[in-house]
Amino acid sequence: MVVTVHQDENETAALLRLAELGVRLPTLQDGSRRVAAALRVPNVMPATVVLGSDGSVAQTLPRAFANADEITAALGDQTR
Repeated sequence: MVVTVHQDENETAALLRLAELGVRLPTLQDGSRRVAAALRVPNVMPATVVLGSDGSVAQTLPRAFANADEITAALGDQTR
């Protein structure tokens, strides 16, 4: 499952930006950065956080990806 977490305090601006980018994923609004704090995500955007089946943080990837194949390559053996 993939969800986005947007940290812009202005929800309308966040939704417009995601639409501009063509993002078609479930989105959580987190203007107070509670999700990032709980997962200890560095203050670098964008950042991809991969969770294990037990909910623990398996990996944090603080960089942009152009597509799912790039994410798969970055995860290496973790996706097999």
